[in-house]
Order: sequence, then structure tokens, then C-alpha cells
Amino acid sequence: MNDKQIVQIILSYKEREGITEEHIEQAKKHYLGTEISEEILRQELSNAYTKIHKEFIERCEYQSFVDNKINLVNKATLDVYEQYGIIDISTLSDFMDKRFEYGGFVNIDGTLYALPYGLVENNRLIRYDHPCVKAFYQKYFYEQLHGKGYKALIDELWRIEEQVLQRNYWVMPCVNESCLASPIGGCWDQAEFAGDFLEKKGYEVKRLAFFDKNYPFRFHAFIVYPTENGKWYYFENADLELRGIHEFESYDELIRAVRVAFLSSRQQEAGDEFYPGRYEMYEYKKPKSGCSAEDLLHLVLSGKKLT
Repeated sequence: MNDKQIVQIILSYKEREGITEEHIEQAKKHYLGTEISEEILRQELSNAYTKIHKEFIERCEYQSFVDNKINLVNKATLDVYEQYGIIDISTLSDFMDKRFEYGGFVNIDGTLYALPYGLVENNRLIRYDHPCVKAFYQKYFYEQLHGKGYKALIDELWRIEEQVLQRNYWVMPCVNESCLASPIGGCWDQAEFAGDFLEKKGYEVKRLAFFDKNYPFRFHAFIVYPTENGKWYYFENADLELRGIHEFESYDELIRAVRVAFLSSRQQEAGDEFYPGRYEMYEYKKPKSGCSAEDLLHLVLSGKKLT
């Protein structure tokens, strides 16, 4: 077959649930320029895409299960926010600065756990030496610790969080009174917490992500919003260096300034591995409560790429 025929066959699978543009492009890169037969091509695509479709359906079923479980508590209203002293943007920022722990919710066997993340020095309440946290890691990751017990965990925390917990078990919490009573979250969760309040106050909220191609699940999420005076504001809490509310004359000015700020911080982190083309910014839609890390990543990458 020639390349045109190969592309036609690949595109014929485009409408199947769970098949994304990324899957299509990967198939093109893999098969174009080869001498594969039509029969083998269709067989290989069918096998691969059947697996992807099955995983998509399983995620949808899991999403439904988490939706039912995570939304049992009523969502926060403005009256509930006010009970915790949050009445405007300033008090929202103050609450998040003083109260939020850095971590997230994970769903293990149908049970939600609130766990700290790597910036342990940033947490005041839920720490790695907390008995419940120790018991959690000991129970679910004992084998990964090679039977050495909790003490061996310290050097493994970041790997377990990023490659196991965050990627496979993290869920977006429903913004409800529980989140206000025991606020914990990384940038993904905190952006939704702030965005939920601002939208209830009538603001037009845009959700943005600063994306690292080398480490897709490490993207940073944050929110921005305009006011009646025509100015735009960047609201940040999870990133300690940029924490605060930053004012700009326009949306374009905000995007340029935030991009420069993030590129500067990433250059320090990446060192010799840094190059500007490694990073991208996206504007994405509001995620559903209970969505997984993979769902959120897909939502980001299917959003509007900002240039």
C-alpha cells in the first residue's frame, strides 16, 4: 500500500470512542513509509484501538463511580464560603495562603485519602510522619519498598507520588464544605477551588496550564480572570515564588508575562535540559469533579494552545 491508502485506513478509526488525534498521529508516524499489507495494518490497528477503547469505557465507568461517591457532600455555596471567612478575592487568597496543605486526594479501592505531596516542609497539618499517612504507605506500597518498611520510603516518595499515586489514583475533589474544613491540594485542585468561588461570584474564569512535554503529568494549572475595569488578574497560590494576585492591562500581556516567569523558573530547574520549545501553554475547560489525572491531562491537551 502507498502512504495515502495507509492514512485512509488509519483515519477510518478516528470516530471510535477513546481514539484521540494523538493516537492517529502516532499511528501515522509508525506506519507511513512502510511496506505493511492492508490485512496486517487493519489487524494491528484493530487490536491496539480495541484496547484503547476498552480502557476508555473503563475510565467512563470509573468516572461514574467516583462522581457518585465524591459528590455525596453538597457543593459549597457562597454562604458556606462565608462561614469560613471567604467573602471576596482578597479573603479567598488569604484563606488559601494560610490554610491549604500541599497534597491531594487519591482513590484506593473506593476510599478517598488526603495525602501530602513532596513539598513536606510546606505542610503544617498533614505530614509524612502523620500516623495515618505512614499506615497508608506501609499498607499499599510495602512491596515497592522491597519489604524494608516505612523508613525506606523517604527516598521513594517523589517516584511513588508522580508515577503511581498521581497518575493512577488521584481524583479531582468536589469543592464542598469538606474541602473548606480540611483544605488540601496541588495546583490542579487549588485552581479549581479558587475558580469555583470566583465563578459563584460572577467572574469569568479562564483555566490555564503550563505544560512540560518531557514530563506531561507535571503541568502547572492556574486561573486568570478579568474585572469590569478591563484589566486581567493572575491568581496563584500553589507556586510559592509567584503566590499572590497579579494585575495586567490585558489578557495578552498577562500571557506573555506569565510565560516568561514560568520559563525562568523552569530554566533553573531543568539546567542543561532546558529549551523553550519543551514548554507550552494551554487554555482548557472546567474539569469534572472526580476526574482522573489522565482525564485532566487529556482535557488540557485538547484545549486551546496559546502562542
